Amino acid sequence: MKKLLMISAAAAVAIPAAALADHHRGARADADGDGVVTMAEIDARTSERFARLDGDGNGAITRSEIVEAHAARLQRRAEMMKERESEGMKEGHKMGHKRMGGRRMGHGRMFERLDTNNDGQLTLAEFRARAMERFARHDANGDGTIDAEERAAAREARKARRGNRGE
Repeated sequence: MKKLLMISAAAAVAIPAAALADHHRGARADADGDGVVTMAEIDARTSERFARLDGDGNGAITRSEIVEAHAARLQRRAEMMKERESEGMKEGHKMGHKRMGGRRMGHGRMFERLDTNNDGQLTLAEFRARAMERFARHDANGDGTIDAEERAAAREARKARRGNRGE
């Protein structure tokens, strides 16, 4: 009886944890937590990110605004890591910069790719365009949503394109 109780308790903890882990992979974009990402959720997240990056609020993002936002984020991460270390956490959560091979949008070619009219600033339309293209590419069945299976397929395709580097 005791053994059965222990197994039941372990399963009760493990199953929700696995579901949470699967949900977390798409959680940033899945605003309502229903397990699928819609174009509206991507659009809202993209608009929020644009507003955060548009430091002066003029409706356009410059390279310097991106660099400043990146520096501020690095500072916040450094402070968080210092706080974690002071609380006794060692290397529990690495916060490296694996995206785009270590390059960030303001430091590499990404800014130029997004700045389609080459005016040195990104409008919301230019900023959204790449996100919408990516959404369409990941929405394999064309139903207007990206589910866990499509996210997994996109992740595997990305790994294959990158040659599994850094992942």
